[in-house]
Amino acid sequence: MYLIPQKIQESGAKFSEEESRTVKKFILEGRLNGLDLAPRDFQHYNNTLSQIGQERAQFFGKVRVCFFLIMGIFCYSMETILIFVPNFVVLLL
Repeated sequence: MYLIPQKIQESGAKFSEEESRTVKKFILEGRLNGLDLAPRDFQHYNNTLSQIGQERAQFFGKVRVCFFLIMGIFCYSMETILIFVPNFVVLLL
């Protein structure tokens, strides 16, 4: 898929300014997605993206726990009962 816009650009065909920007955009997106990498490098790229995704999920899980702890302290100091339900916070006055 990445090769199609690249071949179009290399063919020397005349495009309007909008068409030229669109072709350049698709080429850039292909490069950013690793489509111009060798198969071995592409596999490494995918593994790295997967590890980053796992680290990101772990980080946001920790942020969520901290948020609930801070909210718990805040709500306790406001004399509010805090009930934790998975993925939701229910406040009862």
